[in-house]
Amino acid sequence: LETPGVDDRNRGIATLQAAMLATRLKKTAEAQNLYERLLKDESLKEMAPEARMGLLLGLYNMGKYKEILSQHEQQKDMKMPTKDGQVRLLMLLGQSAYKLKEYQKAADFFLEAEKAVPYTQEAMQASFYLSLIHISEPTRLGMISYAVFCLKKKKIRI
Repeated sequence: LETPGVDDRNRGIATLQAAMLATRLKKTAEAQNLYERLLKDESLKEMAPEARMGLLLGLYNMGKYKEILSQHEQQKDMKMPTKDGQVRLLMLLGQSAYKLKEYQKAADFFLEAEKAVPYTQEAMQASFYLSLIHISEPTRLGMISYAVFCLKKKKIRI
């Protein structure tokens, strides 16, 4: 990727494509290394949002949910340049918080994603996760179990 005569933009695109390919091939360490190189190179700033997202997706695939949320906390101003990219980021953050059972934090991310693109597939996905959170809350599990018990007792089909 250090080819003489190749301008920064094309070098950045090639590095990003190599990182994405490494991710697809499950070569996580190589992908992470390439994404980090993109983020550190000042001449490739335009590639930073996609590199950041790729890095976070790699962490998610490795089950490093806490690290994802930690990076978000350190870089609160981290925004994606497009609305779709921002929603992808919010969904990833929400899913990470959900995996860690930080339901309130997850709900906040999903609500923000839902509001950003109402009446879309992404909004429906965010609503789905919100409903999972709603029934996953420890205080609700007892009520739900009791309601199911009552329905079964009365032989009412669900």
